[in-house]
Amino acid sequence: MASSLIIDFEGVALENVSNLSPLNVDGFTFSTTDAESAVFGAGSGVLFPPQETTFLAFAESNTITLTSGGIFDLVSLIAGPTSLAAGSTVDFTVSSTFANSTTSFQTFEELGEATLLSLNLTGLTSVAFTTTDDAAIDELVIGAIPTPGPAILLGSALLGAFGLRRLARRAS
Repeated sequence: MASSLIIDFEGVALENVSNLSPLNVDGFTFSTTDAESAVFGAGSGVLFPPQETTFLAFAESNTITLTSGGIFDLVSLIAGPTSLAAGSTVDFTVSSTFANSTTSFQTFEELGEATLLSLNLTGLTSVAFTTTDDAAIDELVIGAIPTPGPAILLGSALLGAFGLRRLARRAS
């Protein structure tokens, strides 16, 4: 089983992200519906309190969609308003699409600062984030997903060993 991955935007160049050029981080793609988003870092003048690290911010007019080209789990993330928000709180919605084509929606109301959201969503093909005012996301924890390759190799090796043992018994 693979280990968990934390997407924290620390190695991402500080730049605007638009729907014409998606942001690719650690094998995951963040797509936007409009250009009202950017990756901000310390010293940029845009804050995501109490976070003091790089984060992905977007306006209420935007939707950020996370995909990987496969199935993944989203354990948690940090979300909340940025210093660009007109109000002091935001409502943050997570819209999930699962591999079996079902969907779910979770809304976290009146977030007043960067808040850890425990999601524990498994078997996703995509997840979209929307907000009622300027907000940000950071430290997305992508859960471990078993890979079929090693299991198939182990199974093949065991079958091969069993077959060789049978042939050895017949020969003696």
